[in-house]
Amino acid sequence: MNANVNYYGVIIPLRQLVAAGHCTKKEAGRIAARIAKKTGADLILSI
Repeated sequence: MNANVNYYGVIIPLRQLVAAGHCTKKEAGRIAARIAKKTGADLILSI
């Protein structure tokens, strides 16, 4: 469960970066997927 909590903590700033126009949804999705795989998170969230 701890990996899911940490993953959710990363998703929030990624959403803010997309909203501010600093990265695209596609880029944020790739970042999120890489972090989920590396940390072992099994929670699926959309950007």
